[in-house]
Amino acid sequence: MSGLLVIYPWRDALILGPEVEGVFTLFAIAFMLIGVALFGIGLIGEYVGRTYEQVRGRPRYIVAAVLESQKGRQRERLRV
Repeated sequence: MSGLLVIYPWRDALILGPEVEGVFTLFAIAFMLIGVALFGIGLIGEYVGRTYEQVRGRPRYIVAAVLESQKGRQRERLRV
């Protein structure tokens, strides 16, 4: 995307001539840095989104051990 935005001032500089020295370079550097920043934000967003999807699928709590099952209680009642 920044490559396309660099073409526009370059085209103007070729057709109309340079308006002020260094403006083309300034815009080219600005577009590149903005592109890098947006790429970084997208990367962080992808990481957060994938983490959220993994957490959403997990149960709220984990049972460490079952001390007594329902079937065991029913069998004890029948024996008595």
